[in-house]
Amino acid sequence: MRFFSRKNIVTLEKFGEKMVVRKEFSKKSNMFREIEVLRYLEASAMASHVPRLIFAEEENKVIYLEYIRGSLLSELSPREFIEKLSMAVEWLRKLHSLGLAKGDCNPRNFILHENKMYGLDFEESRPLLLGNQEALRDLIDLMSTSILTMASKGDDPCEAAMSIVRLIPSSYGSLFVSEDEFLKLIEEFLQRRKKYRPESEALFNSVIGHLRRLRKSE
Repeated sequence: MRFFSRKNIVTLEKFGEKMVVRKEFSKKSNMFREIEVLRYLEASAMASHVPRLIFAEEENKVIYLEYIRGSLLSELSPREFIEKLSMAVEWLRKLHSLGLAKGDCNPRNFILHENKMYGLDFEESRPLLLGNQEALRDLIDLMSTSILTMASKGDDPCEAAMSIVRLIPSSYGSLFVSEDEFLKLIEEFLQRRKKYRPESEALFNSVIGHLRRLRKSE
């Protein structure tokens, strides 16, 4: 079984008596970064919220990870998505408190298993050297891609945006910026991102248009 990945080859395979996730990286530097971050998190309070690193074949740019049976956040129904997104935001707050930025922070990189949220994919993680700036970037990434996810499921983009943005204070804390500025940053993020997703240009344009109207109406 092969999992979706734009950069790497990720498959489900048998390893001894267990099923594991095999991840073959396109770049060795990304593999080393993911190994380093996973080992750091496994020794932290977040050890039970990330997949366990089982084995690495560094010469082949391959790692083997614990297989977590569950549902990706992006696969949940619209109602469940909003309910569980707060858990992903809380997970992100804990990661930031350990001095790390997530990078590639989107609903496909969170998995729900037995009502517990796990984070996946750490090859773009970085130390929080710039503090709030990098933490804010993670939040914008997650909120932007979450609004796109909700819109793709048929939800009104304006309602999705406000529902998603307004759950942050209770799950994360301060937005670092005003709500209007945060919506503007989401719009700018989507404008930059859409050139890499030509197959979804219509969805991006629809969400961006709704966000502009939402900001003007406030």
